Amino acid sequence: MAGRIAPQAAAVAMYVHVFRVEEGLGNACVLEFPDASCAVVDWGTQSKDALEQLFRIARKGRLRFIAASHAHEDHTLGLELLLRECHRRKIHVDQFVYPASTLNRRNACLTNARKAALKCKIEMSAVAVDTFLAPEGERKPPYLAWADDRSWEVRVLSPSLVGVAKSEMQALAGEVVPGNETSLVILFRFLKQSAIPGAARVLLPGDATPATLQLARKTGNDFSGLAIDNQAMVVPHHGSRHNLPAWLRAYSHGVVTVSGPTDSPSHPSPEVLKLLTQWTSPDSGSRFVCTSYALCCAKRFGGRAGDDSLSLVAKGSCFGHIVIRVPESEQARLERSSHRGQARRKFGYCGNGNE
Repeated sequence: MAGRIAPQAAAVAMYVHVFRVEEGLGNACVLEFPDASCAVVDWGTQSKDALEQLFRIARKGRLRFIAASHAHEDHTLGLELLLRECHRRKIHVDQFVYPASTLNRRNACLTNARKAALKCKIEMSAVAVDTFLAPEGERKPPYLAWADDRSWEVRVLSPSLVGVAKSEMQALAGEVVPGNETSLVILFRFLKQSAIPGAARVLLPGDATPATLQLARKTGNDFSGLAIDNQAMVVPHHGSRHNLPAWLRAYSHGVVTVSGPTDSPSHPSPEVLKLLTQWTSPDSGSRFVCTSYALCCAKRFGGRAGDDSLSLVAKGSCFGHIVIRVPESEQARLERSSHRGQARRKFGYCGNGNE
């Protein structure tokens, strides 16, 4: 029809699903890519609800990888179940990746997950970063996934092979699982250039220490286009005050998420909640959201709630399960959440109670 204006094509976007881990401290994220394929970063939950939501996403397309950011149980508890269920449901997993072997612990969650992957014939490998692997070239680790048309990719920015090996030997001597210094720092990025700072980048640092994050920062600075600027970040170590360096603020522009428990005395910490409130501003479109209502918030500000608001300060979620939309050339935004987290802000460090 003459004069008719064609509708605009929907903006290309990917989605980050951050699940609330119902019991205890944990992390579980799903990346939903523009081509309907997806990936998992950590699965520290055995929740049937989270598992079913993941499979609804995975059935849309290819499951490119399942990654354990590091070996600690709060990030790996549900991996064995997840891998076995993928096999049982005939959902193909391209690869299972992790930063440290943990074979010094026979019954560690990550060891059991590797056994399951072997039995289910799922390809697996340890991943880390060394400078000779980082430049553009053959697409193998530290590349975790990429579009066939090379419009986007997922890279590992940290830690180094040397750092992982040293941590493994230290852990072996102490008969413990390798720690946070081995945590993968994973970056999703669209390859199209954008004028928006950090546009279309997602940063998933697991429980990375400040030193591990600094190495990721150096990797980003050393190689073109790999800067850790991001529009969506899951805060390191569930909001621990020891794992959030101040310099990271300059690289965070969109939605910042804490994957935290309800009843932990230290995760997230009041100091981190205050900082993240300062890092984000509704006026700029940036946002700070938390999966659960922090114990420190309930203790400090819960008493201010009136009788009609008592349910808001009871144990439970702030935003619950979170979905973040990350467009190719626009600012990321909170797409939806399972709970009304905004109503709790006035009873927490991130709202009117912020002091």
